[in-house]
Amino acid sequence: MQIYANRAVEEHLTEKQKQFDSLWNWNEKPELLQRIIEKTARQSTAYQKAANREFVFDSLKKDQAFVDSVKRVWQSIEGGFVAIDPKNGGIRAMVGGRNFRSFRYGLNHVTQIRRQPGSSFKPFVYTVAIDNGYPPTYEMLNQPITVINDDGTEWRPQNFEGDIGGKYTLRDALAQSINLVTIRVIMDLAPKERVAEYAKKMGIKSPIPPYVSIALGTAQVTPLEMTSAFGVFPNEGVYVEPNSILKIEDKDGNIIEENIPERREVLSKETAYIMTNMMEDVVNKGSGTRIRNFFHYPAGGKTGTTQDYTDAWFVGFTPQLAAGVWVRSGNYVRQCGRTRGACGGTIVGTIYEICV
Repeated sequence: MQIYANRAVEEHLTEKQKQFDSLWNWNEKPELLQRIIEKTARQSTAYQKAANREFVFDSLKKDQAFVDSVKRVWQSIEGGFVAIDPKNGGIRAMVGGRNFRSFRYGLNHVTQIRRQPGSSFKPFVYTVAIDNGYPPTYEMLNQPITVINDDGTEWRPQNFEGDIGGKYTLRDALAQSINLVTIRVIMDLAPKERVAEYAKKMGIKSPIPPYVSIALGTAQVTPLEMTSAFGVFPNEGVYVEPNSILKIEDKDGNIIEENIPERREVLSKETAYIMTNMMEDVVNKGSGTRIRNFFHYPAGGKTGTTQDYTDAWFVGFTPQLAAGVWVRSGNYVRQCGRTRGACGGTIVGTIYEICV
């Protein structure tokens, strides 16, 4: 499984990198490039250790090799992939980055990053609604809605395609990833506090603030958390803590350490079954139908894309495996204290960091 996972990440990211490079033009973004170069230069080891920092700063900005390396790193596509056995939590395959062999000091993009999952978070909202007794056939309006934030500001969410009108069942709204219906669900059927609570008990350890916007995946989570949480659905409502080491033995076979993964029932079998069935529609006729170009056995899951189009997710499952993939175009993630959506960074060797 690990060999196949490595191969899949390498092949697909290579293909996507070519597509991205053909679309990206630094000449159209001179201000962005200048900001990145200046910030990277000031974070370089040479700058930090120099007696005359401004001289080094000016030199780096004029160094074409330095500028080219910054461009190359910033526009590189990164990703992470993990596959888990939902019945025992065993991690069957994990790819923490695009090329670990040449970049061994980077982040593991499965366990060490937190990113907005976008619409792949929506199943938690619908799980609460189903658990509250609303059937998959329950209809909600696909109409504009204004959300009043705690500070009095207004938020007007939109659908991905900008379309409005008509009614959608919960089943079809999840399959088609209709934002406006999902916002109505969290406001009317699945209270935001309970959505945060359910996400936590299903395996999300990252903080989930009880805001309406979490319905569209604004809280930051790790791919490992999302994948293990989705494993609850095919495992009949039982969460199993993901694990990579079963036991450690010495040369004589004596057990030095043995891990028994935590197991807990977090959903009823009925709710888990209904959600599994609804998420099969995502793959069979909804936003995740491209999966059927490659895989034709029973499966469910959910796609997710962030508002700035830089983060893309798919988290899915079969009866035997839960798997999650995260891909980011442009520079990848390191928290840098900004309050706005996408904020990323990367380490190039051990020399400098980009954070824009």
